[in-house]
Amino acid sequence: MESLINNKNKTNDNLANQLNQECYCRTLDRKALNNSLQDQLVNTRDNPLGANELNKLFSATPVFVPKTEIEAMVRIIAAIESTARLPSYQQQVLSWAPNIAAFDPGPIGAFMGYDFHLGSDDPKLIEINTNAGGAFLNVALARAQKHCCRPSEQSVATTKMLDGFEEAVANMFIQEWQRQSATSMPNRIAIVDNEPKSQFMYLEFQLACQLLQAKGIDTVILDPSELNYADGVLTAHSKPIDMIYNRLVDFAFENPNHAVVA
Repeated sequence: MESLINNKNKTNDNLANQLNQECYCRTLDRKALNNSLQDQLVNTRDNPLGANELNKLFSATPVFVPKTEIEAMVRIIAAIESTARLPSYQQQVLSWAPNIAAFDPGPIGAFMGYDFHLGSDDPKLIEINTNAGGAFLNVALARAQKHCCRPSEQSVATTKMLDGFEEAVANMFIQEWQRQSATSMPNRIAIVDNEPKSQFMYLEFQLACQLLQAKGIDTVILDPSELNYADGVLTAHSKPIDMIYNRLVDFAFENPNHAVVA
């Protein structure tokens, strides 16, 4: 049985490598992608999406990843998360980490991400990102793929994940909130980054805002300077903020302008 599995994985790997070398398909339906994004952002944008805005984010060229490399990445992530729970590891890391790292308010962190580089040998982990971007854009990209080579067709499992994306994201934010609050739902979430409209991923902020709004959670996109914390209450423009979706890359909040977020 093990031999059969190994042979199947080898076949999948060889096929993926062959497709990367010889497949010149253009699988992205840019019209479908544009229409999808326009429909999602109809309530959050005053102007339509331009071609330049889309072209800088999305490529029409597919990349095929061997199954064994995906499995290797899963194993690496499992090993990291297992190690991070060890008291001896935590003690060692906290001995040199900024003081704020020792504060554990309860939440796990929305969109914890692991960035890998793929090459001729095994996947190489380059970054663990506690607020990784790209999920909202990638699900729109995945939904706008045209069938080309048979292996690029979305499987039943992939289609199920795409169909459940919005519900899974909303539940992730709600569960993060419930880990530190007695109430079941946050009333207002702030997506926070420096000068958000100038950020490369601003389109994603808008997609996140629209998704959460559709789930009944008032959501705003803010610069840290718009926040105020006084008497134990966080507000923005005189309205209370229950939860921050932090997109700042100042992870230790060392910038004085980010003190209100910390």
